[in-house]
Amino acid sequence: MQFRISYIIYVYNAENTLERCIESLLYGEEKNIEIILGEDCSQDRSGMICRKFTEQFENIKCNYNDKYSGRAYTRNRALKSAKGKYIIFVESKDWACYEYGTLLCKAAEQKQKNLVVSAFRIMPGLFGYEKDCLLEEEESQCLESGDYFSLIRHGLLQMLWNKIFCMEVINTYNLQFDETSERYSEFHFVVDYIKAANCRKFTLLNRALYTCSANMETIFAGQKSIEKYTAESGEVQQLSDFLEEDSVKSKAECILKDSFSEKLRQRKIKFRFDREKKKKERQKTLNEKIIYQEKEKLKDKDFTIISQNCIGGVFYHDMGIRFQSPTINLFFESADFLKFVSKIQDYINKQLVMCWGLDYPIGTLGDIKIHFMHYSTCREAADAWERRKARINYEKILVLATDRDGFSDIEFQKWQELPYKKLLFTVNQRYKDTPGVIYYAKYKKYKYIPDLIFAREFYKDGILVSTVNQI
Repeated sequence: MQFRISYIIYVYNAENTLERCIESLLYGEEKNIEIILGEDCSQDRSGMICRKFTEQFENIKCNYNDKYSGRAYTRNRALKSAKGKYIIFVESKDWACYEYGTLLCKAAEQKQKNLVVSAFRIMPGLFGYEKDCLLEEEESQCLESGDYFSLIRHGLLQMLWNKIFCMEVINTYNLQFDETSERYSEFHFVVDYIKAANCRKFTLLNRALYTCSANMETIFAGQKSIEKYTAESGEVQQLSDFLEEDSVKSKAECILKDSFSEKLRQRKIKFRFDREKKKKERQKTLNEKIIYQEKEKLKDKDFTIISQNCIGGVFYHDMGIRFQSPTINLFFESADFLKFVSKIQDYINKQLVMCWGLDYPIGTLGDIKIHFMHYSTCREAADAWERRKARINYEKILVLATDRDGFSDIEFQKWQELPYKKLLFTVNQRYKDTPGVIYYAKYKKYKYIPDLIFAREFYKDGILVSTVNQI
């Protein structure tokens, strides 16, 4: 059987991230896939996780190395057994969005002579902030070009995991990773593929379809900066020779200039990050005082909060109470939330079906969606939902809603009809005199309520705790 995609994942000491990585591919839009895990003698539970997935899913297999052998050897071994029309390499610490494989395949089939590349997202831990690595000057979400140096300058060409490779080309030209030079084997493989497939142009999906959670040193080889990495690897010169570029020097100067500018930008961002860190520390101290005061007022601890977003979960946490609700660390769109609350027992009894979204798991209960944005895996989200839904106290329910995520006058009317104690956090002046509404005049210029968790503003005037005591 030939699969449309063979995903190859190098695995080494990735017990905390491997399951999320696999699920993001397994529950993605493209279903005709195989996943090949290359387990390189990890010293943690990674091997056990690999065995669990291979036993549960027929389209997942694992190669276990006899000794630590590195990425190049492990990937070469996986290529020998791959049965996919296309190959996509994925890092075990990262994850892909729902459409990742589908969109890469579609682009590869439409432009068979082009190298297909996607943009990606860098998560905090690299620069201390989140960044989308795109061709920022381009507005198009899909563009075609022969300027490979633009990809190098934006850090989009040097790595494997934002590209798709045709297996026929790999087999025909016996392309492999250089096992004698681990540092440059990825960039070397990419350039070898470009030359073998005669890819004079590339197709860029200018959307962050992949999330990288490794650090920048990993991406650009040890402590080397972008310009040193590309110069030492020799791949820039090879690429220039292949493309018959006459302006290699000027291209290299552009890379150096852009890298220097990026360093300056990183310093500025680090300063802002440090400033935000201090701000959070100050706010944490203020929050502790607010929480202590509200906790002293709370009389009852046996109640269920059905919350549209994270406010309910944070309240439970602040009060030191066990989560007696499944609506923890997630959010609903307003229309879906009101459907859920209006027929809560019907929806609670439905089977939760999980899939993968852009950056996190998404669950479906009949005709509503639940965004589990603070969960790493579908299994973790589903287990927490099933465990906590059994704790619901249907005799003491408080519903918390906000005027965001699609909240309109229609939703306001439905909110008013709910047969439970309820609170609505809003900036809409037209709602402010309605019982159960907590109005924030200082945010009246906003279209919807902003974040109320950071400064614990949902405790405004003690209304939340007072309402809980009245359930």
